[in-house]
Amino acid sequence: MALAVLVFCFVVSAIVGSMGQSFSVFLLPISQTLQLERGEIASVYSMSLLASGLASPLVGLLFDRLGPRIVYAAGASVAAAGYALGSGADSLLEIGLLYGGLAGIGGALTGGVPHAALVSRWFRENAGTAMGIVFSAGGLATALTSPVSQVLIDALGWRSTFGLYAIVIGCIVPVVLFMPWRQIMAGDPMVAHRPNEPLEPGRDPHVWTIGSAMRTPSFWGLFFVYFFTGGCTTALAAHMVSYLTVAGFDPLVAATAFGFSGLLTPFGMIGFGTLSDRIGRRRSAALSYAATGLAVIGLFLVGFWPSIAILIPTIFFFGISSGSRGPMVSAIALNMFAGHRVGGIYGAISLGGGLGSAFGTWFSGALQDWTGEPTALLWYTGTALFIGALPFFTIGGIRHS
Repeated sequence: MALAVLVFCFVVSAIVGSMGQSFSVFLLPISQTLQLERGEIASVYSMSLLASGLASPLVGLLFDRLGPRIVYAAGASVAAAGYALGSGADSLLEIGLLYGGLAGIGGALTGGVPHAALVSRWFRENAGTAMGIVFSAGGLATALTSPVSQVLIDALGWRSTFGLYAIVIGCIVPVVLFMPWRQIMAGDPMVAHRPNEPLEPGRDPHVWTIGSAMRTPSFWGLFFVYFFTGGCTTALAAHMVSYLTVAGFDPLVAATAFGFSGLLTPFGMIGFGTLSDRIGRRRSAALSYAATGLAVIGLFLVGFWPSIAILIPTIFFFGISSGSRGPMVSAIALNMFAGHRVGGIYGAISLGGGLGSAFGTWFSGALQDWTGEPTALLWYTGTALFIGALPFFTIGGIRHS
């Protein structure tokens, strides 16, 4: 059953997550159709991320109280409605509310928070590896959906492509309704009832609440890891295709390169997740942040010298490290705050990722419009990356996890 749970989370993430992550391919076509600037269209993606982040704490609470059947079914329905209604949008406000709001909320209901709550019932020592596999799904599927989306947009337009996405996501609903959730939620007895190491001496880890978790430095450290690191990597992902196109690469080459980074992402997420189980979260995080830093440097270089020889290692470092901190943060949170309310606590931590990703995507696009310099994207992401790494080295509960 543990394997079945992992497969389910992987497949749902692959379907819903990859479609959200491929928005970079839609950025220029939508901006041309609606005659909007990059920063304005990027704000749509920001709204989606913001809606997802703001919904995350509520998703955790709903999961703890109503269970996964309702949460996943509602999420797939809302996400499908977002794409279907967004396909008919004729203004920034419409596409922001219809696609950005609904698809963002649907993504939260079918994303990392409910996945983590399920995985925590079946995995403990290998939680980093398990969450690495789950988190990798979106990146793996993005390798396919990015170039496919570009082909579909060229052939049918972005509106019809949105409509196809709605149909695919909607197919999740009947599957979720008939799954054996009582057996799944029971979890592995060796995991569900095994005592965990408390974060603070004398504290019973099974009585954690959102309030008590928020009174610890580790909670806020994980929150800000998600905020700044999410702001960095999501901004790069959202603007990658347009940045490379402006730098001089053919749009299909740019989309394919971005898709290839998604193909590498699963290896990085699983690899760094497994590595964090073996050598510790801090050392594994240092390696992953270094890889993302090399990707930012590479993007600086291709902005001046649009060479395939520079692009290949840049895409490699970005793909192998993109999202690799997610499995580490989730594993730390699931072990630190283990108990019946872990879904709500992890949802509150995930709010940081939603807020940071939303802000980073919008701000980096607006910064390019304000300055007229595409490299403004990289100045922002490099700064956010550095700040996001600090909690792994400055907060004791995270540093020694």
